[in-house]
Amino acid sequence: MATPDDADNGLQPSLQPVGRPLDLVPVQLKEAALDSPTFRAIAVHYANQVEAIEKWLRDYVKQSQKFADRFASIQKEFDNFDHFPPPPPENLSQAALDHDYTLLAITRYSQNTNHYLHWVFNNVARSRHTLIEPLLRFIDGADSPLRQFNQARKALERSQAIFDAEMTRYLAQAKTKEASSLREDAFKLHEDRKAYLRASMDYCIMAPNLRNALDQLLIKVFSDRWKDFRGYRDAASANFQKWGSELERIRGWSKVMHESESAFKRELMLARRQLEDSAEIKARPSREMDDYAVSTVPYLGSGAPTSPVKPAFTKPEKQGWLFLKTVPPKPARPSWSRRWFIVKNGIFGWLAQGLSLIHI
Repeated sequence: MATPDDADNGLQPSLQPVGRPLDLVPVQLKEAALDSPTFRAIAVHYANQVEAIEKWLRDYVKQSQKFADRFASIQKEFDNFDHFPPPPPENLSQAALDHDYTLLAITRYSQNTNHYLHWVFNNVARSRHTLIEPLLRFIDGADSPLRQFNQARKALERSQAIFDAEMTRYLAQAKTKEASSLREDAFKLHEDRKAYLRASMDYCIMAPNLRNALDQLLIKVFSDRWKDFRGYRDAASANFQKWGSELERIRGWSKVMHESESAFKRELMLARRQLEDSAEIKARPSREMDDYAVSTVPYLGSGAPTSPVKPAFTKPEKQGWLFLKTVPPKPARPSWSRRWFIVKNGIFGWLAQGLSLIHI
């Protein structure tokens, strides 16, 4: 028990130990009851930690909102395209691009890319409800544990300042002051100590409550976000399994074609040399002077004999370039147009620009 001398020296009576030790994080009720320097240091340290967490949450929510807004603008541009990447032209020839393998690979990639990007946009849009809004309610909600803790912290700081000021004033009084006045000041100091003790205990209770609420919130928020990712993985795995073997088959075909490309190039170069030499020899002009005589002008450059032998009656089939003379009304200046003429099955005509055949 405390002695009168202890009271005169300003010492506090020792507290009776409880039945089992208390280990509360981050502050301890026993230290709060004693108003020890340890309690005051821990209270300030924990308040700084909570302030740092609040700043981190606000910055994270702010960046998440910016990220969601930017994705919303990107989604508007993406919605303007039916496919990504856009499909090749509809009238693309088999000679330009393989339809059975190359176009199929582009189609499968386009389908999966569109599916993935649509999921990304929807997932980012869902983050407003599953991530941003819960964090905002925790930060600025009327009944949020964070707001209640901040109120308890402010009450603790206010009551602590009042108690410290009253304690300083009480201890600075002269001992010759009347006993009744000293007793009144002592009870006034005791009321301030009670208010400070109540605020300290509230702070000690709110601190672990805040930590539990923060842990539950962050675990729930990010585990729900992970469930969204896992749901997409499960939904997309079927498509990957379905089309994965197909794309592997296409890659195998491409590999085989690449390995046989050297042989194909050799055959192609051999055919090119043969056809090039044959065409050059066929178009080579004659060196005989008689072939350029006046009597053979209609056959100029053709290498035709001066007295061509009339062949047996057959339906001729020939093709080649000829010059077509065109005379406009005014001014009457003839123009020569190069056309590809054909003679086939008794029909004589030329190919116009495009896919149609004009007969005359």
